Amino acid sequence: MALVGTARPLVALAFIAAFSVAGCASQQELQFGTVDIEAADTRVDYEIELVGAPDDDVESVIEDSLLVYTLQDSGAPSLPHLRRRVETDVATVERILRSEGYYRNSVTQSINVPAVDAPAIDPPADGSGASKAAIRIQIEAGPRFTLASYDIKLTRSIAPLDAPGPETAEAPVGKPAVAAEIVASEARLIEWFKRNGRPYAERLDRRVVADMENSSLDVEVTFDPGPYAYFGGIRYEGAPYIDKAYIDSYRPWEPGEEFSRDQLATFQRKLSTTGVFSFVSVQESQEAREQAAAADEVDLPIIVTMEEAKPQSAGIGVRFSTDKGPAVRFSYEHRNLFGANEQLRSTLDAGLEEQKLQTTFRKPQYLRDGQDLVAGFTVGSEQDDAFDAVFTNLSLGLERRLTPHLRVGLGGEVELANIEDDEGDKETLLFGVPAFVTYDTSDSLLHPTHGVRARAGLTPTAGVFDSTDVAFLAFDSSVALYLPIDEERRYIFATRARFGSIVGEQVDGVPQTRRFYSGGGGSVRGYKFRFIGPLDEEEDPEGGTSVVEVGVELRARVTESIGIVPFFEAGLVEQRSIPLFDESVQMAAGLGFRYHTIAGPVRADFAVPVNPRDVDDSFQFYVSIGQAF
Repeated sequence: MALVGTARPLVALAFIAAFSVAGCASQQELQFGTVDIEAADTRVDYEIELVGAPDDDVESVIEDSLLVYTLQDSGAPSLPHLRRRVETDVATVERILRSEGYYRNSVTQSINVPAVDAPAIDPPADGSGASKAAIRIQIEAGPRFTLASYDIKLTRSIAPLDAPGPETAEAPVGKPAVAAEIVASEARLIEWFKRNGRPYAERLDRRVVADMENSSLDVEVTFDPGPYAYFGGIRYEGAPYIDKAYIDSYRPWEPGEEFSRDQLATFQRKLSTTGVFSFVSVQESQEAREQAAAADEVDLPIIVTMEEAKPQSAGIGVRFSTDKGPAVRFSYEHRNLFGANEQLRSTLDAGLEEQKLQTTFRKPQYLRDGQDLVAGFTVGSEQDDAFDAVFTNLSLGLERRLTPHLRVGLGGEVELANIEDDEGDKETLLFGVPAFVTYDTSDSLLHPTHGVRARAGLTPTAGVFDSTDVAFLAFDSSVALYLPIDEERRYIFATRARFGSIVGEQVDGVPQTRRFYSGGGGSVRGYKFRFIGPLDEEEDPEGGTSVVEVGVELRARVTESIGIVPFFEAGLVEQRSIPLFDESVQMAAGLGFRYHTIAGPVRADFAVPVNPRDVDDSFQFYVSIGQAF
């Protein structure tokens, strides 16, 4: 037994050794690994044929709605999957046809798949060999139904109003029974109820009966008009430092008037544009809404929720030009001085040639809606080639907003000035009655991309100039047009023009501070400030009694923050009331660069005279904030 027990492991070792030797001798190896089994490719590519659509519009809607079209590029995972997709699309086609008034339609489908042993039709470029099926969707639209009647049922009386009829809803009676038009009629009826003092009107039911024999539909719609509503009392929440009487001055209704949500929207829009609120909301109270359902009439309390914006702000700005040098502007504004949005704004300009302090006080809603009381005080001095002056100006007037874009103004002003020119010092005391009209549809103050800005001013003036009585009438007008070239408004064509005329006095009878000048960063770039027009013996500008200016720009945005602006401008100043253009029209061209920021574009313009005189510089350079016009 011991021998046998010992022999078994020896035999096993001998067997293994023999197997190993045999394997080595035959240079064969045993390998163990994984076997990749590729899944069968069942994807089905396909083509589609749609036959029998009643018109091109319906066919377009069908193609945009069906899965077989929207998923065609990726094919179908398998033939059964494709069959389910087509069956689903058939139901979709039937719904579309019914929505267009084809209620007796018939839609069939078929799928033709090549035989298994047939070559693939237009096999894919990747060599997958997926078969390509042919799908045919056949439409029998049948007759298009017309809307035979549109009946309106009300759950309560709306006396003294007459019950609305199909014409009120603009229902398409006698026309194709298109579902979208029928539903739109319901929406128009809801709006009709709201315009007539019933803000809670709602549709309760719609009943549609189809006459298959006559291919027509009869529709009956049931509405609950809701209670008749009046404007109730008004409650203000928030903004404790704003005078409620001032807020009330914008309210377009009186308590007890017929309720209108359009009036609520108008009130909220007016308050939002005052600049005194950071948030404002105007709506009827929620409690009133909940109680309205059970009443025939209801007074709706109005709640105005407000948050006051920060009333004060201060700022500083810097500009530079080669003709006037550097200048700094400091500004301060208070937008709620006495609690009724009274606005006080002061600016201090400090430059090498001009120093000026200007303060303006504006009281909105003065005596009537849309009318402002405006008072101004200016004191300053100027020293340039045209003249040196120290002046003080006081003004008081009314401005009225006639429409959102149209504004007019009328006031009075007094100006006291000491003017020094080549002939010595001249004292000036002037009284004027300035009037103006402005029209502005532009979309931005600093970077307009579309719209029009126009202003015309007329100022009769009388007083004393250099111990001589003077009286004259000054007219000054300007217009700017902004046209976007592309939809993104990256390219803007901008153009402007100005015309001014003074009648009643020769140029020597008009103080230098009131004459017309041209040239510089605000008029014709490329020329020194006020240097276009007649010059005296010392080649200093004299000014004139008429002025004409034109300018064009192409504002191109190269990147989101960088822009370039090629421009051309021209100006003329003459010492007669009506320019005859017998004097030189000074022209200039240039290129500007813009760096666009949230606050507005930073502007750098380089301009050269096109037809310079001997006295003109070879170029001018300007740096400021905002577009040139």
